[in-house]
Amino acid sequence: MQQTLCADLCIQRFQSQTPLRVPSLIISVWGDSIVAHGGEVWLGSLIRLLEPFGINERLMRTSVFRLTQEGWLLSHKVGRKSFYRLSPDGEYRFSAAFNRVYRLNVPQWQGVWTLLLISALTADEKKSLSDDLSLSGFGSLSNSVLAFPQADRDDVISILRENGLADRVVLFESQVVNESEQAFRNLIWQGWGLKSLNDAYIDFVDFYQSLNAPAMHAQLQDPKTAFITRTLMIHEYRKLALRDPSFPDQILGSRWLGNEARSLCASLYKQLTPAAHHWIINELEGRQGKLPPISNDFLNRFDGINV
Repeated sequence: MQQTLCADLCIQRFQSQTPLRVPSLIISVWGDSIVAHGGEVWLGSLIRLLEPFGINERLMRTSVFRLTQEGWLLSHKVGRKSFYRLSPDGEYRFSAAFNRVYRLNVPQWQGVWTLLLISALTADEKKSLSDDLSLSGFGSLSNSVLAFPQADRDDVISILRENGLADRVVLFESQVVNESEQAFRNLIWQGWGLKSLNDAYIDFVDFYQSLNAPAMHAQLQDPKTAFITRTLMIHEYRKLALRDPSFPDQILGSRWLGNEARSLCASLYKQLTPAAHHWIINELEGRQGKLPPISNDFLNRFDGINV
């Protein structure tokens, strides 16, 4: 089947990235398409599915092996066919990350900040805890203070306990009470590196808005094109969303493009899904042959998907 211009543009954009991180793309495909259908696929069908992206069989097998070695995937052999699914640890990491990717609205902020005083920790403990909490949006105000608005207190306490640090980290909540809104906004933009992220959002919006033009709509109804476009869009958006601390609008100011990028991604995702779904169920093979029906969790993405 001949590829459309839209698919070619997306693939060219993906292949222009250096280095080309195939394992990361595989995780995006797993989270976006495979988990929605039971979570397990035959490797041969996955290789075939990603061939249009310019990824050969050898690179695919090497990347899947690497993900297995890193604890993301588990394999199960049936006859001569190898089937793969997320490991329990992979499922946990996937769930924590992708819930942020498919969230359409940021909760209303009450003006309260969650602060963690980590001065009692060693350098290695600080780094490990900071890495774990960064997935929830926390950043460093200083070498000894981590901060984030809108943090779920129970989630933070759970992470502290999992790291064995609950009795050595002081957790408290605070509000900015003086007239320092602009100074604090400047601190946030610098401390969380929001300028580079905002620039990436601008680039994302510019590219995918061009694909959403009326002249492209017929191409986006093609199943193969819809799958390629949706996959590479969500792969790119996933990397942005996981860097995004999801600050409230009151803190970010009018120059922030994250909300526009999220709305565009959700709109295109809903538009592409019916045709992309058709391609996925005809290309991928599960242990029983045909993939299981699509999950309810998938249908709840971006506040509701129709297939």
